[in-house]
Amino acid sequence: MKNPDGSTKHGLVYDIAQQYTDFIDGADGEGNAIIGAAMDYIESKGEDVSRALLSQIFTTEFLDNIGKDKGQYSWYNTSDGKKHADKDGDGLDDKSGQDINLFWNDAPGADISKDKNARGDMGKKITSEVDAAMDLYNLYIIAADMQEENTGSHTFDFDQYFEHLDANTANVFAWILDAEDFYEKGPGYEGQSQTYSIAQPLLDDFFASIDERVAGGTTAATFRFAHAETIMPFAALIKQPVRSSKHLPSPIRKATTMCSPIRTMHGAARMSRLWQPTSNGMSRHVQEPIRAPEKRIHRWFACSTTSRKSPSMTVACLLPTVPTGTRKANSSVASA
Repeated sequence: MKNPDGSTKHGLVYDIAQQYTDFIDGADGEGNAIIGAAMDYIESKGEDVSRALLSQIFTTEFLDNIGKDKGQYSWYNTSDGKKHADKDGDGLDDKSGQDINLFWNDAPGADISKDKNARGDMGKKITSEVDAAMDLYNLYIIAADMQEENTGSHTFDFDQYFEHLDANTANVFAWILDAEDFYEKGPGYEGQSQTYSIAQPLLDDFFASIDERVAGGTTAATFRFAHAETIMPFAALIKQPVRSSKHLPSPIRKATTMCSPIRTMHGAARMSRLWQPTSNGMSRHVQEPIRAPEKRIHRWFACSTTSRKSPSMTVACLLPTVPTGTRKANSSVASA
């Protein structure tokens, strides 16, 4: 189990990360039953809008046959589109016994030893219309940050599939992402803490860095880059209050009118500062090193949100090959 910098987790950090993985995977490795039931309910709310989106591209007959049952269309993020896994870590496919490396879905021409993000997650799959629609939606929301790539033979236009949907309908896709993240990366459900206790080592390091500075350390600031997978559990762990949209500046308020509270954590800049009491009872930001141990130091956390939901990480999306004849004539999605 690796850290973001590639180093191996160990000790308590490893134990906490493994507890989270086991919690999400469930006892049978097929997923947490309670979260699974929540996801089924969430997905049911997106069936109509998913059909409306995908019907612009695919025929009704094809969409009717997407599913998990035998004879239906489904795709896994593997080299052959079928389900493969190596849960025991022996390097072999659990089902066929073949070398698991035969089935990784890597980006064309990528050197995995230099860019691990170019390797797809085998656990990702499309087994419903909602799965397929969400993959298209993920491409749509990341496209705004990929304008330099949107040139020449790689030109793409995902706006065309969403511009005909009214705002309330399109917001369902954002709500699905938010709801899924709430259960897997945020507060989750009552009676568990695994979805956010995974951020405890980060919180401990925050305070350790602050204490080191207060004690006379030379490091004035520690800057961390993190995605929602880190920020959301951290916010849940410290019980970060969610600001009502009425207190936000107008552009942000308009953008978050239809947003759930968890949405604001996707684009958050979180920082810790030291504050020191002054003689008149007010607080000021401590600019210089604080070396007097008798002075009481307060820890304060703040969160600022962005005006749009735009994931900062590149998403590796599975673009399935569909049977010839299932694509509508005016669609720009290629068929086999």
